[in-house]
Amino acid sequence: MIPTWNAQLCNLCAGCRGICPFSAIQIHGGILRIDQDLCTECGECVLTCPNYALDSKAATVEDIEGIDVLVVGGGPAGLAAAYWAAKGGVSVLLIEKKKGLEIPLSCAEGTTVTGFADLGIPMRESWISQSIEGGILISPSGKRVFLKHPDAGFILDRRKLAKDLAVEISDLGGRILTDSDLFLLENGIYHVRNRDKKFRIKPRIVIAADGVEGSVKRLHGIKDILDNNTVHSAAQYVVAGVTVEYPTFLVGSRYSPGGYLWLFPKGKGLTNIGVGIEPNAKQTARDYLQRYMEENFPEASVLESTGGIVPARKLGPFRHENVLFAGDAAGTTDPLSGGGIAPAFFTGRLAGQLAGRFIAEGKEHYLEQYEKEVRKSMGMRHAFMLRMRRLFLKLSDDDIEYVTDFLRDSFDGKTVDHIDVPAILKNLVFNHPRILKLLTGL
Repeated sequence: MIPTWNAQLCNLCAGCRGICPFSAIQIHGGILRIDQDLCTECGECVLTCPNYALDSKAATVEDIEGIDVLVVGGGPAGLAAAYWAAKGGVSVLLIEKKKGLEIPLSCAEGTTVTGFADLGIPMRESWISQSIEGGILISPSGKRVFLKHPDAGFILDRRKLAKDLAVEISDLGGRILTDSDLFLLENGIYHVRNRDKKFRIKPRIVIAADGVEGSVKRLHGIKDILDNNTVHSAAQYVVAGVTVEYPTFLVGSRYSPGGYLWLFPKGKGLTNIGVGIEPNAKQTARDYLQRYMEENFPEASVLESTGGIVPARKLGPFRHENVLFAGDAAGTTDPLSGGGIAPAFFTGRLAGQLAGRFIAEGKEHYLEQYEKEVRKSMGMRHAFMLRMRRLFLKLSDDDIEYVTDFLRDSFDGKTVDHIDVPAILKNLVFNHPRILKLLTGL
């Protein structure tokens, strides 16, 4: 079948024209045309199009009726939202565009005890790859700061956690579709492509947990402008043959300009090794990561490789009409550390609970309450961390050495049961004239 063109989805990137081996596709005046005499129906253009703007299948379209809450995205925020909405007794459908749940892009998989508590479900031993009982910071010159912190947190097995939550959601009456994506919105009806099938859904509430540049925002015409000032660039390997006892962080321009390189033990001989950098760096995140591996662990086996961008911007958006945004889609990732699991759990849980109450009682104030609750819980801390990120980007390696010395004097070799990160940063800033001067210039 000769492909049909959907002008609403097409951004005229011309990728299909370049891939067509028979020059059957032409673009003139913002219109894409396929020459029926030249087209051989090979389907290369359909497979190439990233926006599903070309379709060669006359697939039947089914209606999925009775869905109260449509959750888009199967990461921490989406799974939390679907679980709590289903637990509230409403009909839930979760769709995930990847072929499986919880295939993280660039995540060290670490979270604190309090951060995991935001999910609202007791921890299970099978969800823990390794407990976190301390950490090591390494400066540009190699100085080390070791801090002992029993019961600080966990390195999660996110795939196991996702599978178990999926079972819980199903047991509560929810439904999950992987390998599925939204491609059209018409009069409140969402069109979903699931492999070779198409569905139409008209939910009462949508929870968008589909990441930084998700399809929900695109279909609603919401322009979430991201540039080099509002993201980190990240890359990660899952590695065998590298052993570390504690989560380890390397800072400095050699391996992680504007960010840090991490080594997180996963147990069973595996380690997450990744790097997050500011996008204006001279090389890509993967280049820096590869250099580190070649210089330090040339014999290690790389079992998985992931990468992507991590938001580092102001909070929001939180709501658009009957859509609630959660996790990365709402910009809740910590701007300084890039940690996103805890805020994803919190916003996903809250969105799911409030959506359930709205469905049950029909009161608009439950949807209005969502943004208020998120800002009350994390607004001030998020704004502070955003300012600290801007400061961190201005630090030289010499400044970072000073920071390391400050932390060594305060924490090296000590055991603590609580870390007040904002208080530590404020103490550091106001006791270092150069850093204070940089801060006042922001």
